[in-house]
Amino acid sequence: MSKKITIDGFNGTGKTTLAKALAKRLDFTYMSTGIIFRSLSYCLRKEEIDVKDMERIGQTFENMQLKLPNNNSKSVVVNGEDVTEEIMDMQYAILASKISNNDLLQSLVRDYIRKYAEDKEIIIDGRDTGRLLFPNADLKLALTADVETRAKRRMGQNKKSTHTLQQTIEQINEIDNKLIQANCIPPTDAIVIDTTRLRPDEVLEKAMKFCRDKNVSKNLEEKELER
Repeated sequence: MSKKITIDGFNGTGKTTLAKALAKRLDFTYMSTGIIFRSLSYCLRKEEIDVKDMERIGQTFENMQLKLPNNNSKSVVVNGEDVTEEIMDMQYAILASKISNNDLLQSLVRDYIRKYAEDKEIIIDGRDTGRLLFPNADLKLALTADVETRAKRRMGQNKKSTHTLQQTIEQINEIDNKLIQANCIPPTDAIVIDTTRLRPDEVLEKAMKFCRDKNVSKNLEEKELER
C-alpha cells in the first residue's frame, strides 16, 4: 500500500521547503496543491478570465497541461511554458486564494491529485491536504510561523518583488483571512511544527523523527545508511 504524508500550512511557513527536502530524503514523490492553484491562476491572468466565471475557470483547469516538479526536475511547466519563478509572485497567491474557495474547483483539483497519487509514496504540501485530501494519511504535519518571518521568506523567494515588508505582511494577512473564512485549516490530528526560529535543516530533522515514529517508510533505515 502506498504511503502518504501531508504537510499543511499558510504562505511562508516553510511547508514547500520541507516537503521537497523530505521527499528527497525518503525517495518519495513530491506534490503541492499550491503549485496547481498558482498555475491555474497564471492561466486565468494570461487569458484574462474573470475570477467569478467558475465555468470558464473549471474548463481552463481541465484543459491545462501541467508538468509538476519531481525528483529529476524542479520546473513547473504550464501549457509548454516554464512558469517556475513567475508563479511565485504574490499576485498569483492572492488570485489562488480567491478561486480555491469554490467547491466545484476544489473537487476537480482533489480528484486530479488523488488520481496522480494513487499508486505513489507521496508527500504533498498545501492546505486541507490532511483534512480533506488525504484524511487517512500515514503522517500529517502542520507548519506555523509568525507573520513577519513568513513575509521575509516570501520576499526572499520572489526577487522581482518591489513590495515593502509591511505590504507583504498585509498581503499575507489578506490571504490568511480568505483561507480561514473558507475553513482551510490544518487537521486537528496533525503534528504542529513552529518554524519561526528554525533553519530548514532543523525542521527537516524534526520531521524525520516523526517519520521514524510513524514508520512511514519500510526502507527508512537503509536510506539513512546510504546518506
